[in-house]
Amino acid sequence: MRLKPLSRPLNHYLDVLSGLCGVRVGIVGDLVLDRYIFGTPRRLSREAPIPIIEYEDERAVCGGMANTAFAILALGASPLPFGLIGKDEDGECLKQIFHEKGISTEFVFESDDYRTVTKTRVMAGGLHTAKYQVARIDRGVPLKKQDEVVEHIAKMIKETDDTKAWVISDYGYGLANGVIRQALKEKAEGGKIVVASSRYRIHEFSNLTAVTLNEEEALEFGKCVLNFESDLNRIGKRMLDVLHLKATLITQGSQGMTLFVKGGEAKKIPVAGTTDIVDVSGAGDMVVATFVTALATGCDFVTAAELANVAASVVVMKRGTAVAYASEVESKLREVAESGKEDSANRI
Repeated sequence: MRLKPLSRPLNHYLDVLSGLCGVRVGIVGDLVLDRYIFGTPRRLSREAPIPIIEYEDERAVCGGMANTAFAILALGASPLPFGLIGKDEDGECLKQIFHEKGISTEFVFESDDYRTVTKTRVMAGGLHTAKYQVARIDRGVPLKKQDEVVEHIAKMIKETDDTKAWVISDYGYGLANGVIRQALKEKAEGGKIVVASSRYRIHEFSNLTAVTLNEEEALEFGKCVLNFESDLNRIGKRMLDVLHLKATLITQGSQGMTLFVKGGEAKKIPVAGTTDIVDVSGAGDMVVATFVTALATGCDFVTAAELANVAASVVVMKRGTAVAYASEVESKLREVAESGKEDSANRI
């Protein structure tokens, strides 16, 4: 029997999607600025075996936790980011993007001795063809000697009570350290939805509502924490116990995702739409943003995961760091639901 991306009637998901509007979600983690430089390759350099790229244009967009905040906003919800930037040009650029989008910077703090994390991608291609990434330059190092700022952020998190849920977006630059994690554990203990997404250290995020991660990260958890366990289903189930979670959502690229819920069976969710993925940049941010915001409305884990799956299927068809808007998610939901009807009719 062929698995379906949606296990319930279309209106069920449309109701949840419309219910996301205005939901206030706190986001804590590593703010990143993504820069893109576009150009056309003209010839090979005589100095080295590399192409010479003729500059055309450039743009700056939200990256890291900033993209998660933007993803929440795109769904119609209200993000409240807590993070750190440097007093530099890239930090000012990121704040300006937030202002233009209407994202609060009340809890975006600045530091003289911290450099805003920036990832610059050089995109090259012909005049009438798609641009492809040919190089990436990263600036910024993991957080050091910022204890006072981090403790202040943790204090602000504890004092913020008007959020329905919280996201931890950890990209390995160190903001989500022990004191921050403890503040969010206390939020979870108090009944708030708290979901973590961590690039390198998901094993440090315990006693929360749920975590989201990709298959590679799950296998790394199996290797480092579960004594070289390599079966994804067993890893997902063990994570619930080891990290004391209610749910774990593991994304698997073109194979969809698998949801593990405490006390229940693993739920395999196939990819919604084509398996020919264009770009995965931002897909993980979209998954955690949709998952946590849907949970904040009171819906169940399966519905939240299936909605996140559909939202991610929109993002992976876009080039560069991207998000899915509520209108795009609605269109994809209708497309998937209609496809399911056609499959049923063909089997009769």
